[in-house]
Amino acid sequence: MLRFLNIKSIVPDNARNRQFFMSWGINVNFSVKRPTLHHWHHPSSDWVVLNCDGSIREGLGGYDCINRNPRGNPLFVLASTTPSSILWTKIYAIHWGLLEAVCMGIPNLIVRFDPLSAVKAINGEQQAQWATWNLLQDICELSHHVHEIRFQFYFRESNHYADWLADIVYNSNEISFCMDNLPPHAYSFL
Repeated sequence: MLRFLNIKSIVPDNARNRQFFMSWGINVNFSVKRPTLHHWHHPSSDWVVLNCDGSIREGLGGYDCINRNPRGNPLFVLASTTPSSILWTKIYAIHWGLLEAVCMGIPNLIVRFDPLSAVKAINGEQQAQWATWNLLQDICELSHHVHEIRFQFYFRESNHYADWLADIVYNSNEISFCMDNLPPHAYSFL
């Protein structure tokens, strides 16, 4: 017989947890996660922001980049798949987004992404994982073609459109958007 006695931990309040503990007759303290506000921060007028993200599903990596001007309007959007680890996929997104920004001649670029370990590796504050070393070297080389560049950690919740694109790319091999032909409602979405 399985018994739970004197459970003192706080359990996240959701339907699955309530059903589990109620079905076993276990009294626990449920907690509701306090919502936090995350939003996209506009850069100063002479900067452009590149938001990058990646995800893994069933062994396939999806990555994407959204490059926006200071008003928040997209300049380009890239999304595709790649078979690799989550960290490699996220750094790969940065590589392709930075390459596109260099090709467009963007002079001042802020690159926002997670995880923090990747930000620290790119900024030279932490040893890079060997699997990402070549990509990080390419990013370093590409950075020399931008007048000024900043790599910043950005909470996943603040990067939700990039996260969403990285997740939907599994339904196709590549997604490309032409900024000149986007429907008007797409600008507010991206």
